[in-house]
Amino acid sequence: LQALRDEAQAGRSASLSGMDETRLRETALAAGDTAEAVAAQLRQVRRLTTGSDARRGALIDLVRIEAAWSRTTSATLLERWRTLRGEWAAGAVFDAVTAALTRALLERGDLEAARLTVADDPGPRTRVEHGWLLLAEGQLGAGQQLLRSVVPALGPDEATEVLEVLASLSRTGAGSAAVLAAAWAEARHGRFEVGLARIEDQLGLASDEERPALHHAAARIALDAGEPLRAEPHLEALADRSDRPVERPEALLALARIQAARPDGTEAARQLLTQLILEHPAAAIVPEARHELETLERGSR
Repeated sequence: LQALRDEAQAGRSASLSGMDETRLRETALAAGDTAEAVAAQLRQVRRLTTGSDARRGALIDLVRIEAAWSRTTSATLLERWRTLRGEWAAGAVFDAVTAALTRALLERGDLEAARLTVADDPGPRTRVEHGWLLLAEGQLGAGQQLLRSVVPALGPDEATEVLEVLASLSRTGAGSAAVLAAAWAEARHGRFEVGLARIEDQLGLASDEERPALHHAAARIALDAGEPLRAEPHLEALADRSDRPVERPEALLALARIQAARPDGTEAARQLLTQLILEHPAAAIVPEARHELETLERGSR
């Protein structure tokens, strides 16, 4: 990296070939020098012919690098996006780039800038981000409608995530639904602590019928963030609700996994899995629970 940097600083950067710039970019990224990678990629963009496939590809790579870099301003991201839109404002690739850039803006908390990128509606990937933006803004009806409309275009994992969010919103009243929507959006955009705090504050205000949906969302947010200890009290609250045949089996399975990961938790995990299998034999996750119970049994022999 230093040798390539010295060559550029010596005044020969203009003569670097596209391959050299790509090598410098990749070497800089591997070394954690994002500033150098951005500079190399920007030179690559500027040396290519406007409107060419090669330049569009270079612009996409530049947006990808800058979107993941915390020092990139929203104004810079919007400038790159407008340049790309001017040269290639159509197709699945532009839709994917717009969606990625919108998500980066949402993760920065810049809702105003995100509104600009979703306005052209280039495709389903961007509509997903638009739906999340609407939820973050408190526009629950419009956000739910838009997310529901794009579910058929999503992959299995993302479709499951969206359907889980929509289901939780349908199981609460307007006040708790607004809190849940904001919490899901905060968590998705990298602020899981904020999302959890919103839900935990709402638990004291929610009705008994609404609390399971709130506990379920809090547990899911904590587990997705790799925080099982934060999820555990919410899972235990769900496990205590025998009147919740949807949330309870999932809670028992998650609690069993948390116990199984502890040095002295094997027996507790076995009991939780057995309880799930016996008390909820029709639950879709029972085969999974049986497999995990068998694994624990084999490990204890």
